Amino acid sequence: MKPFLTIILLSCSIFSFSQTLEIYNSKLEVKIKTADFLEVDVKLNDDKKCCDHVRFEGYFTSLLKDSLRFNFSKSIAYRQLQNEKSEFNPLYLNDYSNIAIAKKDIVRITEYSSKKNMKARKNLVGIGGLIIFTGIVTSLNALIFAGNKKNDMLIAGGVQLGTGIVLVKSSIKRKRQFTLYDDPWKIK
Repeated sequence: MKPFLTIILLSCSIFSFSQTLEIYNSKLEVKIKTADFLEVDVKLNDDKKCCDHVRFEGYFTSLLKDSLRFNFSKSIAYRQLQNEKSEFNPLYLNDYSNIAIAKKDIVRITEYSSKKNMKARKNLVGIGGLIIFTGIVTSLNALIFAGNKKNDMLIAGGVQLGTGIVLVKSSIKRKRQFTLYDDPWKIK
């Protein structure tokens, strides 16, 4: 019984001292815990022609004086080339175990409760878009081809449209913009 109690007390003390990342703007203050899954967009350089940003996915681990430490599992770099966006996985960033990012380089943070939650939300956005599309097709079909069932098909199209809009709106997570925004977020 004694070793079991010691393990419980030890784990409680470890988790009670975990760091939180506090961000704020003029309207709201948000605390990001170390257990939250994040998408962090980081600017690579100030040259707009080369690379816009790199998106990292992973967990916040610690807060330093001028930077933040993350444990990332994935990165994608977005490049702007002649008004076309392309994405690639930078091969030189193959060790994601413990990356420090300067506070001034962070462009955007999107937080999720877990990686599974992020994937589910992104899938729901796609499903919602598909339902919106089918609602539009059903409504157009009712206007063009339907005879005596026109009202029923218009109602069905409206219901599909409404359901798709609700799915898309409820699935999109709010991104915390740190630059290029009227009311930018700041790190405490």
